Amino acid sequence: MNADEARSRTEPVREDMPLQLRAWRIERIGWSCLLAVVLLALGGVFGKGPLSSAKASSADGRLQVEYQRIARNGAHSQLLIEVQGAGERQVEIDLSGDLFDGVSIETIEPQPLRSATFEDSGQRLLAAADDRGRVRLRLDMRAEGVGRYGASIGSGEQRVALQQLILP
Repeated sequence: MNADEARSRTEPVREDMPLQLRAWRIERIGWSCLLAVVLLALGGVFGKGPLSSAKASSADGRLQVEYQRIARNGAHSQLLIEVQGAGERQVEIDLSGDLFDGVSIETIEPQPLRSATFEDSGQRLLAAADDRGRVRLRLDMRAEGVGRYGASIGSGEQRVALQQLILP
């Protein structure tokens, strides 16, 4: 824009060009912010997506958990637990932490052989291992809270800690 175009004029229409230039600048900032929010949403910052997906492993790698770091209140999410047992036919898996107060577990597949509560709100699952001593569980959950929740998942000496943020 040259200097003549940046000056205010009264003919044919009254214009305040410094004000107009500020308005255009604010409009470009607004469009940039909107684009950033859309890209973050597509990436999964506000729910399911590549930026939200997480995987945690125990030190020896025999316990692995896949989960969503960010969930939405009322939305479904999954917690995938894989335990490589030491050749046992049955493996105990402990679920504890306030995450399980902020979500409801709707299904567990495959069904555990036995389920019991321990401590305050912990749950102990006894699952059948395959012929290689491996257990894979999928927990389908629905978020029922808002805020940051932590959980601890363990099997024997192996333990994994995770955090999930549930958005409104």
